[in-house]
Amino acid sequence: MKQSILKQILHPGDTFRVNIVHIENPQRFFVIKFTDLDELTKLEYEMDIEYSKGKQTHIIYFPKLHMCCALCIEEKWYRGSIEEINGNGPNDIRVRLVDDGRSITVGWHQLHTLKDRFIAWREFAFECSLADIKPLKENNYKWTDTTITEFIRMTSSLHLQITITSSNQFRYQVVLNVEKRYLDINLGGLLVKCKHALSTGPNSAIISPSLPYWAKLIQDDKQQTLTSWYENFKKTLKSLPIDSEDLEDLELFEKLNISNSENSDLLENSTEIVPEWLPAEPIEKTVFTAFPTYVDYDASIYLHDADKHSLLNWICKKNNEQVNSDLDRSIDDNWAPGEACLARYYLDRCWYRAVIQRSLPNNKFEVRFVDYGNIESCEVVDLYRMTPFANIPIQAVRFTIQGIRPKDGRETFGFNVLDLIHGVVVDKMCAVIVAYGEENKDVKKCSIRCNGNDLGKYLIKNGCVSVNDYDDE
Repeated sequence: MKQSILKQILHPGDTFRVNIVHIENPQRFFVIKFTDLDELTKLEYEMDIEYSKGKQTHIIYFPKLHMCCALCIEEKWYRGSIEEINGNGPNDIRVRLVDDGRSITVGWHQLHTLKDRFIAWREFAFECSLADIKPLKENNYKWTDTTITEFIRMTSSLHLQITITSSNQFRYQVVLNVEKRYLDINLGGLLVKCKHALSTGPNSAIISPSLPYWAKLIQDDKQQTLTSWYENFKKTLKSLPIDSEDLEDLELFEKLNISNSENSDLLENSTEIVPEWLPAEPIEKTVFTAFPTYVDYDASIYLHDADKHSLLNWICKKNNEQVNSDLDRSIDDNWAPGEACLARYYLDRCWYRAVIQRSLPNNKFEVRFVDYGNIESCEVVDLYRMTPFANIPIQAVRFTIQGIRPKDGRETFGFNVLDLIHGVVVDKMCAVIVAYGEENKDVKKCSIRCNGNDLGKYLIKNGCVSVNDYDDE
């Protein structure tokens, strides 16, 4: 049997988007490549199936240093690596969770043998340290709670990118940037500017000029093949209503498979008036990463595949450009339920794709924002009849939570429960696992996990809902 899990091997100069999973301080935190999130979700799902449901597992009676293991924490199974053994007591063994970086103490009876098929995956989380910074002298060169809290706040962005500068025994010195449109904000430099850290070298400069992502790849000697790809791609752009500034996210176009003129009509910015939006395209994957956007009154959740996140932002940007450039726009109060439109959301004053639900008193209308799922009331002045991108399907897909129902025989979920679900998952990156047998249904049951916690189990455990015995466990 294999004794350890292979680590990821990275090299100086490697640059990629990441998701931070655990932070101890700016010089010890753990990240996962953004492109690995779906694979991690599949691993977690398969481990839960293998080790739960009463299946036979074997306890490790004679643990050894660096031995890999499986262990259950709060009803979720993890892969671990034994780091320290101090005895045979209930909390004498320190284990590092290899896929999120945390170290915990457990007893030997909590450690189970890790099956070979789970060892085959490399460790997903890898340890990083911000390059060219150190704690302040007045803090005795130690990281304070204030600095750590500020670093956690800075890294809450979904658009994080690291560049490896050097490595030392699988701890990587990195430049960590928040990606902006034309500038990458170096978080090490930002800590220095805010007087939370000292700079010790050039890698803690606060702002780095940001080339478009495709240009960075073309400059990389390892990926010269992209040069010829890009030449062909430029020919396609001539038939697309997209500015060169919008090419910063190459991933968007790769995921839409726009590499020849046959696909160029997908993003046709048509301003024709259409009666309704194209229905949402079903998500065929059974395990995937998603961003929930709205919780409806029946506790169903609207979400979109994380792979389409860039597309949604791009549609919103172009919608606003379309409306703001229409200087001859007039107010139209002749709306009927079911009509497609653009509607302005009252909080951020931005324009989004919507559909009329019903008319309200005082010349207002109720609309559903189709790419997010939420229903709001709008003034008639905040409705626009032209419908850009009518040939792009609705992005929000509706799912229901497996295994739950309202408490005490009620027919509906209380507002306190809906608010709790909203606070836990909306606008958070979540893992979605479609229930068995639901693959071909229009509205699928699923389990949703956020920060490693299963939403349905969390609601049941805290007495917010009852178990739905009719759903498969």
